[in-house]
Amino acid sequence: MQASSSALADSPADWEPEVLQALYQLVFASPDRELAGVLVGSTHEHSDRGLPVIRAAIPATQGFAPGDASMFAYVTWAHVHDAMARYYPGLDTIGWYVSRPGQGTGVMPEDIANQRRWFDRSGQILLVVDSLSHRAALYGYYAGELVELTEGPVARRFTRPGRPRYPFAGIGLLAVSGVAFGAFSFLVAQALGG
Repeated sequence: MQASSSALADSPADWEPEVLQALYQLVFASPDRELAGVLVGSTHEHSDRGLPVIRAAIPATQGFAPGDASMFAYVTWAHVHDAMARYYPGLDTIGWYVSRPGQGTGVMPEDIANQRRWFDRSGQILLVVDSLSHRAALYGYYAGELVELTEGPVARRFTRPGRPRYPFAGIGLLAVSGVAFGAFSFLVAQALGG
């Protein structure tokens, strides 16, 4: 049960476009670092092929040493559960992702152990990205085994470093404008009054 795809955006899983874009930006911003995290969605929504709809990704920023990103620890889950309670109430963990720079898109024994320990429900998925070769593979359960569902190159638009986004840039502009307006008002008041 293996299919090739020009990009995982065309994979059997249904990705929110900004989720896949943000996930790839994270992975390709540090292409030589191993990264991992949890995929979040609804267990009640499925693509045409029966795979979950992916609504968000939570990076596993804690709980593993370099080279051990796929071995989630309890501190990792504390972070994930906190993020889910704050930002994604009503959604579930539906899988996970790991980047393996220069190691290909195959699963390692650690990945299989992690999948069986934390993501053993039918329909839960695994995304493996080789950030140096710009390839990715999506895995899911079939007849109780973790199998490759699709594998292929990551579309070039995802591998280019994007412009950094500053969520508070508008607030910064308002603050600078306010300071400039305040200084101007002060100077006018000084010139007229005093």
